[in-house]
Amino acid sequence: MTILFVSRARSTSIGNGAAHRGYQIAYDLTRIAGKNRVEILSLPDWQQETHVSRRHPRTHRAVTRFIPAGIRQPINRLLRNPGRFIEDPARLRSGSAFTTRRSLPGDMLAAYRDFLTQASRPVISVIDDPGFSAIAAINRAHAIPTICVPHNLESLDMHVSAGNGRNAFRQVSRDFADEFAMYAACDVRLFISRVETALVNGLGLASRVYPYRPVGDILTQLEQIRKRRADAMPEVGIFVMLGSANHHTTAQSMRWFFDNVRNDTASASRRFIVAGARSDIVLKDYAADITNLTVHGWLEQDALDDLLVRATAVIAPQRQGFGTVTRLAELASAGIPVLTSEHTLYATGPVPGVTALPDDWHLWHEYLTNDAFTFTGAAAETYKDWHESQSCPLSEVIARLAGLPA
Repeated sequence: MTILFVSRARSTSIGNGAAHRGYQIAYDLTRIAGKNRVEILSLPDWQQETHVSRRHPRTHRAVTRFIPAGIRQPINRLLRNPGRFIEDPARLRSGSAFTTRRSLPGDMLAAYRDFLTQASRPVISVIDDPGFSAIAAINRAHAIPTICVPHNLESLDMHVSAGNGRNAFRQVSRDFADEFAMYAACDVRLFISRVETALVNGLGLASRVYPYRPVGDILTQLEQIRKRRADAMPEVGIFVMLGSANHHTTAQSMRWFFDNVRNDTASASRRFIVAGARSDIVLKDYAADITNLTVHGWLEQDALDDLLVRATAVIAPQRQGFGTVTRLAELASAGIPVLTSEHTLYATGPVPGVTALPDDWHLWHEYLTNDAFTFTGAAAETYKDWHESQSCPLSEVIARLAGLPA
């Protein structure tokens, strides 16, 4: 048996939520089938090894700069990824970035085909992006089953902040229809969120929840943070906010929080520290006037660990859209208390050490400013019980597809 895992991000223990989810999938596949039976092909690694730029060449801009501004942007979009607009020409007008036809290097697809012909049977393909329709098509041509484990419902995630106009809703509907058709072309669909699973099931495609839980080196690192927090008491009044403001719904929730802190004099005795890729750039001007707020960009792992050891708690407002799911499980593992939005737990269900609050600043204010309130993270045994309760359907799915006993 051979399992091929094609991922959109590097599956590493150090990185963002996408990297950690990819690491979990790779770890589980290796545990199920054995290291010598799992081959991992990540798009960034392929591009690096073959010296292909992650972004497409921008030489077309030297030509389109002479074209009137009103039509220049749609032409640039077309030249960057023609497949996106062949799939739906309306994206030229709407600017939708979604596509099931993610632009993959031709030599990568050729190498994938060659590997399929040489791999030990049975072969099972796992993909983590609905943009990999080219991979799914190759699998169908070779009678190879495809398991799709998307990070989000990507078409909906890209459109959450697109506005409420009729044209925006029409584009969302078309994009989601394309994404749904991609899932229908796969043999198995596993989603990280209960909400996504229920939605796709309700529309007639059998799907299962495959929740995120930290494993391997990630789990070991989080356990070390737990031990350090037990050895050195966290500081009082330091609240950390993790996440990239480059992700639009995360940025919107951060701005909601900052707006309230700015007008809440009682919270001035608290210190708020943000850490996330490009957050320092995206939020630089917006948060500049809040004196008890520090905004960092990407932090190296040691610096981030030190910050989490010191923190009273982590704040994770996520009032809409997708995000935060991987962080909740990891912070629970490290024994760090979390304040998050009720919206977040619709995806995960209850997580130990996580307190969910409605979008009512008065309640957030009470938790943040009341000195009598004690923040308590998940106890080690409580977290262990929760971790073991999280299902891993991959074992059963792979056994069924490979014709093996479950």
